Amino acid sequence: MYEIKFQAQIVKASKNEEDQFYMIAIADSKEGYNNYVIFQKTFDPDEIEDDSDLSEVYVECNGESCYNCCDKIFLQNNELKFDVKGTSFTIGFDEVDLDQSFYRIMNFIFGATFIYQ
Repeated sequence: MYEIKFQAQIVKASKNEEDQFYMIAIADSKEGYNNYVIFQKTFDPDEIEDDSDLSEVYVECNGESCYNCCDKIFLQNNELKFDVKGTSFTIGFDEVDLDQSFYRIMNFIFGATFIYQ
């Protein structure tokens, strides 16, 4: 299994009203990042998206992307851990504070598959 580990330097949680999706973006640097992860999910799928992967969770990491590819995501001891298509991810949050919008949007995106302590 391939492994990606990094310390987050920036975390953005947002709700895009115009394009109707929630998004969490995490990167290892504010400028010139080497590693990043984006989670997105539409909050109002239209009829076409409802029957397709486009209504599922979108995950992008360092230019690679997929839909509906993350079964569980854990936040414990200031680390976010999850697996996607044979890659294990560990993202540390020692240098950033996770505010309530992060938790709220992670819950919107992942629902019960987002587990945190």
